[in-house]
Amino acid sequence: MLFLATIFIILHAPNDDRIVISLDHIVSLQDPLSDKVEAKRLYPISVKCLINMDDGKFFGSVEKCNEVHDMIKALTQGEKR
Repeated sequence: MLFLATIFIILHAPNDDRIVISLDHIVSLQDPLSDKVEAKRLYPISVKCLINMDDGKFFGSVEKCNEVHDMIKALTQGEKR
């Protein structure tokens, strides 16, 4: 018997909306480099992590990238057996 499951994480946007993301579609996590002038024009200062998706979209979350990475790691730890 084969069971398939999709794992989602819930993050928060700068306006406090919830962002529900499937782990299968995350390509990379990126620090927004908030110390650079260009970054301040591109997204709110409260964005701590940019989540890049496989369809070319990205989301900005108020959680730090290391926190998001830890969430992903905790959820996928037992997955690869």
